[in-house]
Amino acid sequence: MESRGRFEGKLRVGLISFVNMMPISLSLPSSGEMWEILEGPPSTVNQLLRSGRVDLAIASSIEYFRDPDSYWILRGVGLGAQGRVGSVLLMSQLPMEHWNRGPIECPRESETSVALLQILLPNYWGIRASLGEEGRERNPVARLRIGDRALEEASSGRWKFVWDLGEAWSRWTGLPFVFALWLARKEALEKKADLLMEAQRVLAQAAERVPERLELSAEKAAKKMESSPVDFIQYFRNLHYSLGEAHWKGFLRFASELLAQGAISHVPPLRFWPP
Repeated sequence: MESRGRFEGKLRVGLISFVNMMPISLSLPSSGEMWEILEGPPSTVNQLLRSGRVDLAIASSIEYFRDPDSYWILRGVGLGAQGRVGSVLLMSQLPMEHWNRGPIECPRESETSVALLQILLPNYWGIRASLGEEGRERNPVARLRIGDRALEEASSGRWKFVWDLGEAWSRWTGLPFVFALWLARKEALEKKADLLMEAQRVLAQAAERVPERLELSAEKAAKKMESSPVDFIQYFRNLHYSLGEAHWKGFLRFASELLAQGAISHVPPLRFWPP
């Protein structure tokens, strides 16, 4: 986990450290009078938010469904895709019909992507397979990779078969998928409403400016990834940082599928802020 400064009484913000957030992070002010930014992989950012160590975070979408009474969703901003996402990938050397219920290795970094895979395997692909944590499966038939590692492995050419989970979801449902959303803790709204109002404005503005920052974002991403052969401009074009009605329909469809699997106890109402 990286920190961009430590200041008391500021808005504590959790930011995913993958390159997929580069078009947003480039538009955010550095830690200073308003912000204290903590960066890490999705699972770390989720934990920071859950524990109250940050007031606001770009959190895995499943986090809201697990404790909706603790959070408000910042209106209009997040991370989604309609179709191919490019960095949530299932990879194997074998076609699915040869998996024979074998285990799939899943990373610790993302809870939403693992939940999405659990939904897609039986419902979209018609596959039964067990999921195991990375490092604990000796001979997995496939591997789920997210974020920067997914981009690196996909560009390596070592995998015979690669399936994009965002593309699979949209083909199955016809809807976008929301991978992450900006969540504010309830107590932060009570104590730092003015700062959160400004944060929502800054984030919405940053999302609107993504198209004009594509080249700079791609340049920074390529440098961070050490020039992996990835078309970052197209990658960023596939991602949605402004979320609208269709995204929230997809988000609620995800909730209904989680409910059907018993992963959540009910589908909560979506609480947006500002109301």
